[in-house]
Amino acid sequence: MPDAERMRMSDAPWARLTRPTLAARRARARLARLAAVVCVIAIAVASVLLVDALVATTDVVVAAHALRRGDVIGADDVVVVETPRSPVVAGAFGHVDDVVGRVAQTDLEERQPLFPTNARDAPVVPSGRTVLEVAVANDASTLVAGDSVRLVSAAGCASSIAEGTGTGGGETGNVGAGGADEPACTLAGDALVMSRARRDENGGGTSVIAMAMTPEAAARVMASAELGAIVAVTR
Repeated sequence: MPDAERMRMSDAPWARLTRPTLAARRARARLARLAAVVCVIAIAVASVLLVDALVATTDVVVAAHALRRGDVIGADDVVVVETPRSPVVAGAFGHVDDVVGRVAQTDLEERQPLFPTNARDAPVVPSGRTVLEVAVANDASTLVAGDSVRLVSAAGCASSIAEGTGTGGGETGNVGAGGADEPACTLAGDALVMSRARRDENGGGTSVIAMAMTPEAAARVMASAELGAIVAVTR
């Protein structure tokens, strides 16, 4: 094999582009045109992505009017708006059905987006528990559905409350031997608030709240209600 041919075979792939020949000049011109086309395509794709990022929108559920903490959200309380996609609305609900029936966890202003943090699922009565309306003597206006409270008897745990009611379900019964001077005790250690408190129709300045608790705790609460005030303590 001639030396010149062997040299051509051992040349680097780009060596022919650097030769001072007409074929090399034409190859360089084709390569330049190809590079220009690739650059134009890359710029076009980048421009499309940039425009999409700037004008991309997403559906967000917002409050149709001001809502109070504890309000159960209905279909008329929210609307869906189209808003620019951004981290500010990331995680917000996008469909009305996602929020109807939930409970507002904070006061919501009109047009404020709804997130899982400010619109919680309405509570469901746990298995093995019963719902009882309890009249509490303290201010319960801040309690909302889903909160967990401890119910305390201001009259103390007299033996008449503890006897025969048991302390099942992890609830605490009497904490003392009874008597008029006995300190307050826990009747229900983990009562689930099912609805917002309402004013007791019988007067007396008490509030009535529907709560889910174990049957044993419900028996203690009903027995204690005849002896003295019941107080709801936030857990």
